[in-house]
Amino acid sequence: MLVQIKCWATKHNDHLMNANVTHPVLGIDFGDARIGIAASDALGIMAHPVETIHRTQVDPVSRIGEILRLRSATALVIGMPLRLDGSEGTAAEKVRAFAKQLAEAYPRVPQYFADESFSTMTAAGKLREAGRNAKQQKAIIDQAAAVEILQSWMDRNAPEQDYWWTACADANLFVFISMSESSITLRMLRTAFPLLLAISLSASAEVENEIPFGVEVVTGFRSDLIERGFKLGENILDVQLQSEVTLNNEWTLGFGALQATASGSSAYEESRGFLQLYREHGALRYGWTAAYRDVQSDIWRDGWETGPYFSVALNDDVAAGMKMLYDHGAQGYYIEANLTWSYLLSEKSFLTFDGGAGVVADYYGRDGLHDLNARLAYTYNVAKNVSFSPFVGASLGIHESAVDQIYSGIWFEVTF
Repeated sequence: MLVQIKCWATKHNDHLMNANVTHPVLGIDFGDARIGIAASDALGIMAHPVETIHRTQVDPVSRIGEILRLRSATALVIGMPLRLDGSEGTAAEKVRAFAKQLAEAYPRVPQYFADESFSTMTAAGKLREAGRNAKQQKAIIDQAAAVEILQSWMDRNAPEQDYWWTACADANLFVFISMSESSITLRMLRTAFPLLLAISLSASAEVENEIPFGVEVVTGFRSDLIERGFKLGENILDVQLQSEVTLNNEWTLGFGALQATASGSSAYEESRGFLQLYREHGALRYGWTAAYRDVQSDIWRDGWETGPYFSVALNDDVAAGMKMLYDHGAQGYYIEANLTWSYLLSEKSFLTFDGGAGVVADYYGRDGLHDLNARLAYTYNVAKNVSFSPFVGASLGIHESAVDQIYSGIWFEVTF
């Protein structure tokens, strides 16, 4: 389906051709579980995603050899995870050990190493700007990171050339026409398009008076609504609409609304609107959140809750975070520390585990360590923008008034 067509031309000095390497070449984002592969075009202008190799399902050395032959690639650019001071650690040792295996298997294929610091976070940010949520990023993030590694390497190792570039794009087709001229090209053509190719969205290299955003609709059923150690209702039906708008290269604004209704014996209904303003710096995300609840409940009261939060990606699969909220309805604080782990099962499915601990201060008359919570979800992407996620969760009350409860449910998600 054609979503958008744009044509453009622009000019400035740029680096288009690599002086020392015959293209195409492959880019590699090495991981313990998965390896992302990217490739350059024959002219060495753009990197584009190829595939994700699951190390438990196929021999990665043999598969990379097959890709080298299929694409007539002449070299390998391998991402090297350097420390902040530029030194190599345990992760770099693993990369060098894998590179040695490749060198022994393909001795005539030269290898180049490129700093891959924050490549995964950069790729995730670009995918999000293109309207791809975290669940949908999971299947392609390794390829996108490989694109970042390879494209950055090509940019750093290319001589200056003078070209006219004109590009027209629809959802699945890119056409390029070049003519010699003085100091003309389009850097965004090379940096944005490979990621958009990965998700088959139409795109533009420049956003002219437009803000990139995506919209997600989630609806589902839960056997019990357990939140912050409180049991609020049974047989819950809810629907949530949320979106994110990228304000600039640093700040993103998220917003949305939720409606939840209990159909069991408890009388609970909630309408909620929320805003989140956050910034990402490498693996760190931090920001401020605000929400207003309008509830019909014997337990909770209406009101605003606001406060700061942050999260840090410990690696590609694990993130930790904390938020501190002041609830005006409860007239108290709720502080939560959480840990999220995800595991990719296939190109279309993955597991997610969320665990956390809550501490309260004068929160509905309660103080101290309050509750522990955990949830395991299985997500399957039925189509590019459609997924469903059955889940099971548990809440363990530490405070004498907090509940112990096991619950389950399912979510259905659609992204526009």
